[in-house]
Amino acid sequence: MPKKLIRQFEILENERKEVLQMLEGVADEQFNKNPSAEKWSAAQVLSHIYMAESQTLASIQWRLANKKSFPRVKWLAYIVIYYVVFTFKIKLKRKAPEFVAKVPEYTAKEALLNLWEQNRKDWKTFLGEFPDRLTHRIVFKHPVMGYLSLPLTMVFMINHLQLHKEQIKKTLQTV
Repeated sequence: MPKKLIRQFEILENERKEVLQMLEGVADEQFNKNPSAEKWSAAQVLSHIYMAESQTLASIQWRLANKKSFPRVKWLAYIVIYYVVFTFKIKLKRKAPEFVAKVPEYTAKEALLNLWEQNRKDWKTFLGEFPDRLTHRIVFKHPVMGYLSLPLTMVFMINHLQLHKEQIKKTLQTV
């Protein structure tokens, strides 16, 4: 696995560990409580994160198994990803793509954390087997940002988790 991907995965894992620390001692009732009618509970935010990460992995795995051509990522993808990261940093509100916005009303915390843990193990295995020759090739089509390489996908995932980690923290302080 390229060193850049190792570093990115370590950052992603450290972010996950911070979320896990925030959730220590939080009961299912608080985990599932919405701060208001229009805002997600911590459980719903974490469900969204889990769905985004697991569906991203499944999409990349499908692409690698079913496509023969992997063009180089275009320079525009770098501009788009850093624009999106900028919008995350300034907390510009946007709607999540529909397939990761349909979150359950109630989720048992331990069950969701176990799913997330397994998904991260799957990511680690996948990254360990990822061919170096495809590092700067298109392996993922994001519904908003378009075609991305794996390092750009990881940049998105890190910043996506950081954004929602803060949302979980605020939610838990509110409820």
